[in-house]
Amino acid sequence: MHERFLKIGQLVLLRNASLPPGKWELGRITQCHPGADGCVRVVTVKTAASEFKRPIVKLCVLPVDCEASSP
Repeated sequence: MHERFLKIGQLVLLRNASLPPGKWELGRITQCHPGADGCVRVVTVKTAASEFKRPIVKLCVLPVDCEASSP
């Protein structure tokens, strides 16, 4: 996953090595945290239960088809 594809509001799954992918928690990106070099490697994700700060390598961005949701 490349940091340029991450945007506030995107839906993601929080990867968890101890759970199968079907049990990963769903969340929405609320903040992007760029490093000293300007690259985003950490984001804040809000889930139904709480908010987490996670590295982008532990996320799976869900593809959302904007065309299908428009009338």
